[in-house]
Amino acid sequence: IIKAATLRNKKMKLRLKIVLNFALIILSFKSFSQADTIPVFKDLQLALKSPKDVIKLDLSKQKLSEFPIEIYQFTNLKELYLSKNRMESIPADINKLTNLEIIDFSKNKLTQLPVQLFDCIKLKKIIVNQNDISTIPKEIGKLNQLEYLDMWSTNIGAVPDEIKHCRNLKEIDFRVIEMTRMEQDRIKVIIPKVIIHFSPYCTCSR
Repeated sequence: IIKAATLRNKKMKLRLKIVLNFALIILSFKSFSQADTIPVFKDLQLALKSPKDVIKLDLSKQKLSEFPIEIYQFTNLKELYLSKNRMESIPADINKLTNLEIIDFSKNKLTQLPVQLFDCIKLKKIIVNQNDISTIPKEIGKLNQLEYLDMWSTNIGAVPDEIKHCRNLKEIDFRVIEMTRMEQDRIKVIIPKVIIHFSPYCTCSR
């Protein structure tokens, strides 16, 4: 009798485990499906007709020389893609977009990152490759949720110690950058768990 009861209990636990796992799979699939169906607005004027609905905005390849101030109306914006334009700066008011999680300013004409950008503390991905940026502000340490930093083919020569405070940082792309071996080694020491992509170090002096 005791063996039979024990066997029934094991079967019940197994069934419960299977049901719970199945429920988790369904919930995960539902979340993924919902995220995948969020529309990507590629026309600024169309987006302005329903600003509260704009979660993803892609204005890449539109020959923009300045940051469109209309974007500030999109208070729910999470993903902003402005790659392959002609912008020379990111405005300080970027910090008005408090829900930003992903920004892509790759292949523009940027020379610096404003410190106000790092007030957007929900940022998870920063993509600014192929620009003339030479420094990373120490304020980057405020981005506790940052996971990915893409700065390949920029003029970065050093990284601030504060980057160690980006506790969720998983990967950095520093390829096609003239960086000394000493600096590469220093970066590896301050963020040892982060995957860092370097080009072969240079023997240049900075």
